[in-house]
Amino acid sequence: MYFCTEMKATATSFLLFWQLQFNYTYYQYIDKDLLDGICRITPKSYYCFTVQKLTINSTFMRNALVYPATILMLLFSTQIKAQKEGSLWIHALAGINSIWIVNQNSYGNPEMEYSTTFGPTGGVGASYYFNEQYGFNGSILLSKLGQNYKGMLRETEADRRLKLTYVQVPLLLMLRITPDSHPLWLSAGPDIMILTKAKQEFTRKDGKPLENNYLESGDVTDRYQPVDIALNLDVNKMFLLKNTKNRMLLVTLNSAIGLTDINCKEWQINQMDGTYKGSHNFYIGFKLGLMFNTSKQ
Repeated sequence: MYFCTEMKATATSFLLFWQLQFNYTYYQYIDKDLLDGICRITPKSYYCFTVQKLTINSTFMRNALVYPATILMLLFSTQIKAQKEGSLWIHALAGINSIWIVNQNSYGNPEMEYSTTFGPTGGVGASYYFNEQYGFNGSILLSKLGQNYKGMLRETEADRRLKLTYVQVPLLLMLRITPDSHPLWLSAGPDIMILTKAKQEFTRKDGKPLENNYLESGDVTDRYQPVDIALNLDVNKMFLLKNTKNRMLLVTLNSAIGLTDINCKEWQINQMDGTYKGSHNFYIGFKLGLMFNTSKQ
């Protein structure tokens, strides 16, 4: 069976040809020399390939190919350049981060094993495009950071959860790194993180006594710096929605590393080996949002 697909870079849609047979194998043979001749005289935007034998279940094909492909074509097939010079876009987005605290502060007690931790994030922002190559992005986000620990502590199982809530203000310079109509943008810059609340949850069954009671559950906001400065790096992909000139889907892969020690000076307590290392926020996550163009068309 032969499929020929017309894929033109400037086209707003594509033609997909196939033959469906209901629940049985279909064979079609075409002379190879004839097909090669056809492909040689067609434009380079045509691509032909051969499938000698294919079993197609029509119900599966409709569900797995037709519906998703149709939705994607309807949403993202437009080829209009969205990020015009001087355009201002506002956005709302939400996502999930894998969050970490680099260098555990156990306040002089034995350290515990790190446990995988996730935290939600979301907010609003704006992007201004100086031209089709450069832009600037600023956002206000509410994010849950911190770290979970779980493991043996003084010969018994223990669980510690440190929950930090921040208002983030990333201020990022944007650079376009792909030339297509749905470009890929790289963003980097400082991320001002304002602490609003810190809470510690700690459970432990029996076991030998600890060096102190600093791991007990409660509000621990006063143990952390009110502001953290991080280095933020984003990779953004925008898709202009079909039949619109002022709305885009925003997909972001984002990471940040804190540059300052998040512990207040009086809580920078040496570990059991007599050394102290500053603790730093770190996360990597995924966000999804909508962008709206506020500039006149």
